[in-house]
Amino acid sequence: MYKHHLYEGISIDKNNNIIFNWNKDNKSSDVIYLDIHTSGEFNDDGIKYIYGYKYTPNATQTQKKLVRDFIKAGNTSRDIEHFIENAILEIEHVKPLNNFGALVRIKPFKYPSILSQIENALTSYAEVPYYRFELIKQTYNKVTFNREKAYQLLINKGLDEIAAEDKINFVENKFEQFKASGELFQMKRFLPISIRGAFSDFLIFENEHQRKLYESLQNVDVLIYDDFLTSESTIKEIIRYLKSFNPNNTLTVFVLINQQRD
Repeated sequence: MYKHHLYEGISIDKNNNIIFNWNKDNKSSDVIYLDIHTSGEFNDDGIKYIYGYKYTPNATQTQKKLVRDFIKAGNTSRDIEHFIENAILEIEHVKPLNNFGALVRIKPFKYPSILSQIENALTSYAEVPYYRFELIKQTYNKVTFNREKAYQLLINKGLDEIAAEDKINFVENKFEQFKASGELFQMKRFLPISIRGAFSDFLIFENEHQRKLYESLQNVDVLIYDDFLTSESTIKEIIRYLKSFNPNNTLTVFVLINQQRD
């Protein structure tokens, strides 16, 4: 395997267009560098995380959102294909793709999807067949919100007791409103990020066959993949959910863009 070096970076022009740069001398305007220095790995609670890119120090929140919206829109240009391929090849530096026996993702809301493009790239580089599993998000009325856990998360973030209670009451009221909507649960509806870990039970296997198949796997390397890593709440729920059915598999997480960590 080798590393593509077709593009130098991603920048945003004055009209908010996403530009894949060819100019090596203009890196000061880049939001993401497309080279090996922006990829990496880390461990969290015994789980290996691998990421393809991270934002540059000069990237603003507005620019990050523009890139995020562009990536999530499911664009299918050659630029995007190479962007994904660069990131996928980073997995090879940590663990060969052929070592994985199963892929897990959240089922996309719409198609084309960046998650489907990531999966296509994953399978094109591997020589062995994968089991493929999709998790779907449940509606709000089936999701659990743990006040005690939310309180502890906020206290750990430095909030005092009164501020923590006020924030929890606000989020809980918002949650109760969404319960009547019949919509699928979306983590982004709940701010701040620090409280998102208090929500659980918002994922299920797409069907009973997939659930039983996953339970039957024996000591398989499982690759969980997603497009962005922000609060880790969704990823941690995927990990918790998978472990509840089969604790013997080895879980690894791959994300296209690491928006959270330095």
